[in-house]
Amino acid sequence: MNSKKLANNLLILGIVLLVAAVCWWVSFYGPIAHKLGTDLMRAKSCLYSNGGVCGVATGIAQLAGETPYNPIVCWIGAAFTAVGAVLRMS
Repeated sequence: MNSKKLANNLLILGIVLLVAAVCWWVSFYGPIAHKLGTDLMRAKSCLYSNGGVCGVATGIAQLAGETPYNPIVCWIGAAFTAVGAVLRMS
């Protein structure tokens, strides 16, 4: 596989992972924000971090048997996108 094709594949995969991360984040934190009567954007740091209240929400979801959002998907998507973009420029 040549470097341009690899770069394009990494870029596409990274963007797909970022979109998937945002969709998962919205589907997990959206109902929580709604039940708390607050704006979803107050949980925007939970998109890339699992600290503070994000960790509390994750822990409660795990105790309830739910699959919580995991920001590692966002980080992997960002890394693939960045590597793909850098390879395309070289």
